[in-house]
Amino acid sequence: MFYTMRPSDIAKKILLAKKRVLFMAPGLDSSIASALVNIANQIGKNSVTIILDVDENVVRLGYGAIDEIKMLQDANLSVRQQAGCRIGVLLCDYKGWAFSLPAMMVEDQSLPVQSANGFVLNRQQVDEMFKSISIPRDVTLAPKTIEEAPREDNPTESEPVVNVGLTLVSVDSVKDIKNKIDENPPQPFNLSRQVKVYSSYLQFVELEIVGAHVSRHTINIPKKFKLLLTKDKDTQERLRSSFQLIDSNKQAASQKLIDEINNLRERYLQNLRSVGKVILRSNRKDFDEALNEIMGNLDVFKNDIKTQLSKEVIKTKKNLVKALVPVVKKNPPPDLLRQTSTPITVDKARHYLEHELDKTIPDIDKLISDIKINCLFKDVTLEMLKNDEFQKAVAEAFPLEPWARPFTEFEAAKAVQPSLI
Repeated sequence: MFYTMRPSDIAKKILLAKKRVLFMAPGLDSSIASALVNIANQIGKNSVTIILDVDENVVRLGYGAIDEIKMLQDANLSVRQQAGCRIGVLLCDYKGWAFSLPAMMVEDQSLPVQSANGFVLNRQQVDEMFKSISIPRDVTLAPKTIEEAPREDNPTESEPVVNVGLTLVSVDSVKDIKNKIDENPPQPFNLSRQVKVYSSYLQFVELEIVGAHVSRHTINIPKKFKLLLTKDKDTQERLRSSFQLIDSNKQAASQKLIDEINNLRERYLQNLRSVGKVILRSNRKDFDEALNEIMGNLDVFKNDIKTQLSKEVIKTKKNLVKALVPVVKKNPPPDLLRQTSTPITVDKARHYLEHELDKTIPDIDKLISDIKINCLFKDVTLEMLKNDEFQKAVAEAFPLEPWARPFTEFEAAKAVQPSLI
């Protein structure tokens, strides 16, 4: 009842036909195409019916190669179009089989001997299928489209209904598809399948926290104040032109948020040398839940950070003013002298310094709004798989996972790709 229907098996059955052959499938390979040409030379072209889904996407998925369709046309065999065809039917004389061949992007068509990808049709099913698909002898195919003739509501057996393959594939359409495949060939199918294997287990993760290192923020000290602190030019150059916003002896409130993200990285992300960080897909659910919890508390973290920053800004500003007031009072900058007609007092110096420092102190609300957590997931790509170091890094990072070992067949092919053109 059930059969293994590989392309080679199909080709052998075609070559055993004596009177008639019908082949319908998404596409075909060279063995099937050659068998169809050979059997047509033996039993006549009108006794061979071929229906395919001749489409660029079908070729890219790996259901068949466009050059094999050209082979059929070069042999003057008519090829009929059936868009969306994803099942296979082979009728030879009074025998028939239905089958399904996988797209090579998903699975190799060289199936194991015991694969049950096809089953036998009985004699009645074969006859009915021939009648429903084959074009009657007295019907001539139009160059492009087969027009359905008006039919009765209940057609008789002598008037079969043509319900598939109503379009004849033109030479120009095959040429157009061939040109597109030439210009932009698809990825080698065996590598595409290997990429899917890796992608089913691994994902790259870019997890970063932006703007949370508030302890690194500083207040820029205007150059004119540096000039007041010393007359020595060498010392002026060496003086730091900034002042830490938060006391280095204090732990920034943002450190808790930074620690949460670092703990998340440590728990779930595996480093692949210089390639990047990856996560096992089996851990994605737990990772996402933990990350969402942190994201949900982000506003709480921000409020704590804002509270600390506000206090530190006031304190830092006060300390700077206190340190600079005597210097400014003793040696007022030119712009301060231009602003008053009376002698510079401590109050005037303090007011001037507060005003000038306000220009350089970072906006707290903006600093807080800039704090973000970014998480980007990326799948394994063909370019990564071509890199031997990537596979070695995966194997070293996941020594307990059998799938993480470098593919043995990868080394043999660096992609043995069946011709698509």
